Amino acid sequence: MVKDLIHKVPRMEYSEARKYTAKMIADKFKITPTESNGTYETLLSMLNKDGRLPLKVARGYLDLLRQERPIPADLDPQKFIDFSLLPGGK
Repeated sequence: MVKDLIHKVPRMEYSEARKYTAKMIADKFKITPTESNGTYETLLSMLNKDGRLPLKVARGYLDLLRQERPIPADLDPQKFIDFSLLPGGK
């Protein structure tokens, strides 16, 4: 699914990519379109202009999530953040 998105997004206008991504989020997590649009906006606002998620922001987001559900305190966000598809990604 992500592979499809990577191949389609460069050929899409922003509004098309946004709709496609929001639908992908809704389908994957079984949430309403309103919730998936909100999730899309939240995720997009957390990224740098180069598409990377700053570690400080990831830790802050995990702290917020811990208020709603059990997430281990020692969870390292660097273990699940992957920038390998971005230029210069590691």
